[in-house]
Amino acid sequence: MRQNKTLQENMEDFFQEIEDRVYKYDIGWMEAILEYCEDTGLEPDRVSKLVSPNLRSKLEMEAKSLNFIKKSSKLPV
Repeated sequence: MRQNKTLQENMEDFFQEIEDRVYKYDIGWMEAILEYCEDTGLEPDRVSKLVSPNLRSKLEMEAKSLNFIKKSSKLPV
């Protein structure tokens, strides 16, 4: 296996690890990221570089459902 991974490969690996934790332990996406940081010693403020668009979308949906951010208004079309 190559040691020097591209950012895209790191993002994919990170997403897979977080997704595995979400489903294995039945926890939220944010909690899974924080547990990953705790387990690996990664500082939470460094995570932003590893968040893929797919993971960002899941985090946004979770944050809206928890009322951490406002739900966007959408007109019926």
